[in-house]
Amino acid sequence: MSIMGIDIGFVATGWVIVRVGDYSCVIDSGTILTEPATKKTSVRVADSDAERAGIIYRELYNAITLHGPHGIAMELPSGGAQGARANRAMGIATGVGGALIAATGLPCEYVTPQAVKMAMTGQRNASKEQMMHRARQLHPDCNWPKAKKHFEHQADALGAVEAIRYGLMWSTLKQMEANR
Repeated sequence: MSIMGIDIGFVATGWVIVRVGDYSCVIDSGTILTEPATKKTSVRVADSDAERAGIIYRELYNAITLHGPHGIAMELPSGGAQGARANRAMGIATGVGGALIAATGLPCEYVTPQAVKMAMTGQRNASKEQMMHRARQLHPDCNWPKAKKHFEHQADALGAVEAIRYGLMWSTLKQMEANR
């Protein structure tokens, strides 16, 4: 049995698949990057946003279809964004995550960025570097990406899984695995 951790974001979304019975095993991971249409094109912002949301949804759905996780741990964007555009992007990303949960029917536990950082490092304000360092410590055999823009989001997705390790969904899946 496995759990998918997701760090949902509009520009970058990280995901990991972790085996529940053998926590030391990260089965797969990835980062989805999207970019707005360039200002030189005639594509409206709303159309560009819809296309980007579709890319995030399809990529996550494909990973779920490929790996068949039994649950999802999702870090939702915090409400600290500055400006209307940033808040709109956070809302779109959150909507994509909700649509994914509805479409797959998988159980999901949502976690805050602070809970993710606490679970990984014991610090509410851990840096991206500290999160990536901890991911390497927890899973040294994982083929983590070298590019920071990819790895930092995968580390946060792993942190979402860490944040639910002592919650109801994790213990239920672990018990189901033991009874197989």
